[in-house]
Amino acid sequence: MKISKSISAIITAWFLSTIFMLLSACTQKLPAPGWIADLEEFPQNAGPYISHTSLENFFIPEYAQTDLANAYEARYFYPWDSPILPEEENPFVKIKRFEDKVLYGENLLPKPHGWLDEMKRHMDNENWPSMEKPAVTVHATALRMLPTVSPLFYNPNDPGEGFPFDYQQDSMIPAGTPLLVRHVSLNKDWYFVKAPWLSGWVRPNEIAWVDEDFIKSFRSGKKITFIQDEVPVFTEDGVFALHGRVGMILPLHQSKKSGEEEKLFAAIPLRESNGFAVLAKGVIPGKLTQAWPLPATYKNFQTLADGLIGKSYGWGGLYENRDCSALTQDIFAAFGIPLPRNSREQAQEGQWISLSGLSAYEKEKLIIEKALPLKTLLFMPGHVMLYLGQNPVSHEPAVIHSLWGLRTRVSGRTGRWIIGRTVITSLKPGDKLPHLARPDGLILERITGMSQICSP
Repeated sequence: MKISKSISAIITAWFLSTIFMLLSACTQKLPAPGWIADLEEFPQNAGPYISHTSLENFFIPEYAQTDLANAYEARYFYPWDSPILPEEENPFVKIKRFEDKVLYGENLLPKPHGWLDEMKRHMDNENWPSMEKPAVTVHATALRMLPTVSPLFYNPNDPGEGFPFDYQQDSMIPAGTPLLVRHVSLNKDWYFVKAPWLSGWVRPNEIAWVDEDFIKSFRSGKKITFIQDEVPVFTEDGVFALHGRVGMILPLHQSKKSGEEEKLFAAIPLRESNGFAVLAKGVIPGKLTQAWPLPATYKNFQTLADGLIGKSYGWGGLYENRDCSALTQDIFAAFGIPLPRNSREQAQEGQWISLSGLSAYEKEKLIIEKALPLKTLLFMPGHVMLYLGQNPVSHEPAVIHSLWGLRTRVSGRTGRWIIGRTVITSLKPGDKLPHLARPDGLILERITGMSQICSP
């Protein structure tokens, strides 16, 4: 009896040990979260993809860039120049997209019955439009679909839904952005504004009113832009005022030479107690700004791109991060090239080349033949990428993009392998993942076309 128990214990221990080793082996084979082979096989900096040319060369001719910058300024100051809103920018049109849908809140439970009706009442439809008043942002500001900070998700149990896809979040607009306020909520705690590329609801403390003198001072003269993110800007008294970021422009307050280096000071909008904006001198540590638009040289592109690699993905600018179209818009904005805010509209810019109906091989071949490095956007439904050129080793097409995740499929269940940041990849990122959905998990299979921006 004792021998039998001993043998049983040994067999049990052997069985458990074997299972543990098998599980350990499987665990070791799983890649680290966020890992794909492309991150090792494709250099995560722009240099290797543009090393074939002098960094001082222009990827956009200077004469063309001047015209583009003029067009950019016209669009940027559009809210102060064109007070008439198109019908589609009416705030009550935006709410229709949420009707007849089950909406989930921050607790991942369905919104209470009548929640959307209460939002409609709060938007005060009867008094639209209740004002027409120019303003400017004084902080990085979330542009919301409805007048509330509460998020709206579709079913979080569905792949690609739930966090971070808050469908309330339309975009993030930086400090110093011109606005036109068209409406105020019933409780006067939200304003509906027209921004240069979008419209939506903002909180009153994030903006300030502007008069004709402010507008004239703000828009005349030279501008500066930031060459990296999270640049702290201070008042002359040393008080923090705002964060500078790539794609943001401000008026030049003063240009001062310190030794061999020129230091630029910004004119920053501050909100006074009466709600109006004043322009103050913004002190910026180090040489983190340059005159706008940046000369469109390969060197300047490399500086911007390398500073954005690894930045977290931000749906609609959530947490002041970037999604795919915000990344392309901000990179081009630094050079004075206007792009719309979302990927669908960006696809309509430039010279469109359709890739629909082609095989993956044919698509890749045509991209290598026709795509212009740094000037071609590649599209698939809901996603946009900027073409960099070819991998210096494998000669595969390389793109820079802010990528949330890749489709996976295990035992018939679809999921996401999260990347969640700005990366440089091939058009087949994740192709070595054993659980990648095929063929629909491969970006190349889903690309529908490319658009040549600033093509010759």
